[in-house]
Amino acid sequence: MGGFLAEYDAIERLTFGERWWVDVARYLSAKDTAAADRALMPRNAFRTDVKAQHTEAEGLIDNAAYQFEIAVRAIRGWNLTDHNDQPLPLEPEAARRASVEQLPDVVFKAIVAAVAIPGRDEAEQKSVGALDPGSDLRGEP
Repeated sequence: MGGFLAEYDAIERLTFGERWWVDVARYLSAKDTAAADRALMPRNAFRTDVKAQHTEAEGLIDNAAYQFEIAVRAIRGWNLTDHNDQPLPLEPEAARRASVEQLPDVVFKAIVAAVAIPGRDEAEQKSVGALDPGSDLRGEP
């Protein structure tokens, strides 16, 4: 019997076609989620009005950066390769980020959709990754 944190160690294996897979953490840590939240609202998105004594958001929300951070932090392993069948590296961190940037959008969205994000209902969760991960990567069943 594991401890409390073990309850949140679920890994979901997404499969793409017959050969490819990505292991994704179903739950992220508070640290990982905070990093994604910082990407969503970068520091320069806020303006402080000293005279009025309040802070306002400038409307600079970067949802793409948020989803990218979620994906980078949720991937636990994969067997994906580049055009020359060379493994896409997950280490070091810079290589991981470069590998994720190369993913087809349908694969990227399936990874993001696999992560349980507080406040996102089940219908919204599924709409993020509209591709059935078990289907052909080109969108064909």
